[in-house]
Amino acid sequence: MEELENGQVLGFCGEEDRKDLRTIWEACFDDTPAFVDYYFRKRMDPLRCMALRECGEMVAALHLNRHRVEFLGKNHDVSYFVGVSTYEVHRGKGHMRKLMEAAIRELHAEGELFSLLMPVDSRLYDRFGFAFVEDHLQTDFNPEHETALEKEWRGGPGRFPARGSYRMVDRQDPGRFRQEWEGVRAGMISCYGLEMVPLFGEGRFQALVEELAVEDGGILLGERGYAAFYPGETLEVREIAVLDRDAMFEILRHLREKAGKRTIGLNTHLKDCIKYLIPYTNDNTIKVRPFMMARILDARRLLAAYVEAHPLEVGRELRIQVLDGLIPENNRTFALRENHVEVLQGQEVSADLALGIDALAQLVFGYGNAAGTCFLHERSGKGSVDLPFLERAFPVRVHYFNEWI
Repeated sequence: MEELENGQVLGFCGEEDRKDLRTIWEACFDDTPAFVDYYFRKRMDPLRCMALRECGEMVAALHLNRHRVEFLGKNHDVSYFVGVSTYEVHRGKGHMRKLMEAAIRELHAEGELFSLLMPVDSRLYDRFGFAFVEDHLQTDFNPEHETALEKEWRGGPGRFPARGSYRMVDRQDPGRFRQEWEGVRAGMISCYGLEMVPLFGEGRFQALVEELAVEDGGILLGERGYAAFYPGETLEVREIAVLDRDAMFEILRHLREKAGKRTIGLNTHLKDCIKYLIPYTNDNTIKVRPFMMARILDARRLLAAYVEAHPLEVGRELRIQVLDGLIPENNRTFALRENHVEVLQGQEVSADLALGIDALAQLVFGYGNAAGTCFLHERSGKGSVDLPFLERAFPVRVHYFNEWI
């Protein structure tokens, strides 16, 4: 623990802090008691939480939930910021700034390449170097509406024909469904060329089933598709994956039956083609939702991993000056050459473009086109970068880190 001014202490928590961590969570978030019970019993690790105390009282906290992701052809451990909270009476005093900055520096010291965060309000986090790197499609539609393609598939009016065995995953024995679910998920990732995705250990599928069950949700699963959903005023589909057209229509049939008159809300990755099956009407909406932010913690190693996975054109060089107000080691000019990165030394080193650490994240993760990132965020004012080359080196990429805690 680090002692600050005015009786403040900041640092990682321990098992003895479980009660205080839960109390501040319940004061700051509107989660159901059932979800809070589940999270603090099954998912929360107090040793991966940081808190700021003032005169012995916990006034602010955050959770750094560890996830393993596949990105740039390798597996990485990343910390996912959740539960970022300050008691209302203590807000506006800079407590969260101290906590966020300390957490970012700590994760850098631990050797992580980047961290992730799903914001309620992105303005709270962009000042710490976080930037959006992943969007989702949110589609809300009337279950009574269908396209001509669906009508043709089911052969006219009436119910859909049964073209596959779909059933709900048994909450009491989810393990026997895991292999089938993983096969569909791997097929979806490969089919759509999704880049950054979470890796699931042996217990993660069971944890997902339990997490959905807390809100009386579940997973509809078949050999060629699945849908994870929550019931409520809207039938909210958290994730859907299909490997062929029949599976898509069959899952939609099941979802329509479960929804009845309720609106169905689909949350999918940007490449998902299910959006083409939703008719355009006044009560059907399809919108892009900025979903996941990332914060680069080690610019040199991440750039090196990038060019190793996606080598630059032979004989070409790109010099990027990185500006980071929190991690001094990132304030360097990096020369990217084919499949390696060199740190350039000296005050007279020139760069093709200068980017803040947030803009660098959007470039490396392929969030939007590289020319747009350069147009909005380039800081050198030289305008000397070869934009066609930059876009070939950093094309648009689609990620699917669809984790909520």
